[in-house]
Amino acid sequence: MAHKFIIPKFPTRVHGVDDVPSSIRSRYQAPGRPSSHRRRTLSARALESKAETRRSLLEAGANQFREFGFDRPSLDSICSEAGYTRGAFYVHFGTRENLICAVAEAEIERAQRQITYCTEPQETLETLFERMFADADSLLSTSQRLDAAARFPELGQLQAESLAVCVRYVSNVLQASARDGSVRADLDFETVAYALLALAQGEMLLREIGIMQDQDELTASIRKLLGK
Repeated sequence: MAHKFIIPKFPTRVHGVDDVPSSIRSRYQAPGRPSSHRRRTLSARALESKAETRRSLLEAGANQFREFGFDRPSLDSICSEAGYTRGAFYVHFGTRENLICAVAEAEIERAQRQITYCTEPQETLETLFERMFADADSLLSTSQRLDAAARFPELGQLQAESLAVCVRYVSNVLQASARDGSVRADLDFETVAYALLALAQGEMLLREIGIMQDQDELTASIRKLLGK
């Protein structure tokens, strides 16, 4: 005679479901929602995976744009390099223009950090000039960053705000140098800071077409102009 599996009956509502022994209830009740700890873990993993997908697409876009320009790379080639589908691209960016803006925004922020982030105990003109005129590991070339800022008004505004931050930083370094006697005290520090940043941008643009200037000679000449 074949064995027939019978689901045991729970007690009636006379006692209520809470009076059913927990060992039996846990075996036969439908599983509930995951614990709060598990939900947090799953949520954190999902967010991390989403961030990694976006980062991979952003890096692939930056690589393709830097090598081929903003308009030539296909979305398929960008997605292929990132290792994701077009569906993932549309979820995170939606359009080529949005990807261009995201890459350019990241490059504007990177360029600002290069100027304003000093790892030395005390900033000096030497360490500042070294960063200002350094060949940085940038996401876009200087001309591409400025091109994007010209194409999209919101990027132009961000570039202007970033420049203002850099001007204030360089101006503060110049003022500190004036106090220790290494720079003339009669300078208009903000104007000089703006001129130095414009010089650095122009020098980077010239490098793109192969015109190079010895960095030591350049910074030495600047020091002479600023010195007493």
